[in-house]
Amino acid sequence: MVLNRAVFDFLRCLATLRPIMATLITISNLRKSYGPRVLFKNVNFSVTSDHKIGIGGRNGAGKSTLFSLITKREEYDRGMIAIHDGTRLGFLSQHDEFIAGETAL
Repeated sequence: MVLNRAVFDFLRCLATLRPIMATLITISNLRKSYGPRVLFKNVNFSVTSDHKIGIGGRNGAGKSTLFSLITKREEYDRGMIAIHDGTRLGFLSQHDEFIAGETAL
């Protein structure tokens, strides 16, 4: 098949375009402290629909706290957390809260 120059240039241009990525979560100037202990100070980042992320750190670094802030299970001292409409968030608690007498079955 022979393509004319305009069609060829158009297809080449399409091949270089990245898909439009929605920003799912934006965090700006986030601060969280527990008394005198500052856990986060001026944290800034965003997560787009093409990101695959992992969060690692030592015990007490704030991994669970960050997710608790994003899912509104805890309040932050200042800053902003914006979650795009339609974004679904899930959270699996680090510690299960069992009801007395409850069983796995």
